[in-house]
Amino acid sequence: TGLLANTTYHVRAYATNSADTGYGNQLLFTTPVSNGPDFVITSIVLAPSVPAVGGKFTATITVQNQGAVSGKAGYLYVWLDKAGTAAIGEKSDKSSSLTTLKPGASKTVKLSLTAPKTWGTFTLRAFVDAKNGTKEDDEYNNQGTYVYSTGLPDFKISAVRLSPEIPLASKTF
Repeated sequence: TGLLANTTYHVRAYATNSADTGYGNQLLFTTPVSNGPDFVITSIVLAPSVPAVGGKFTATITVQNQGAVSGKAGYLYVWLDKAGTAAIGEKSDKSSSLTTLKPGASKTVKLSLTAPKTWGTFTLRAFVDAKNGTKEDDEYNNQGTYVYSTGLPDFKISAVRLSPEIPLASKTF
């Protein structure tokens, strides 16, 4: 999955045991030329990368049209914790409208989210769905995931007190 259109790939099988590694023959194949749009999640970045439990964070998600023609990307749907594949029409935690993307063009979306209110590891899922308004070359490569953990909230120093209030040079305070 995730192969680019009109691209040559080299593959070779191998097997390793305690004695040695054996390699099979190298095979070449070229993926077919894309005839239509193909929307793919190319990047997911969280800031902070370890959100505080129940805290705010930003997900920056990039969608690219890897197809051969322009198309309406539809919507970007995001779930805070969804390990399984998303389906068309499924309710998400957040969404954003996307524009028409030319071949090779990308759209980056920043979403403000609130982390789950429990400790743990979660799977953020992003899904591009044109709601059947645009026929894509590959209808199965339009999802991306990012596994993240929630952490301790950041602490902020709210006051500092000195004793004595005005320390003397070279003296302990």
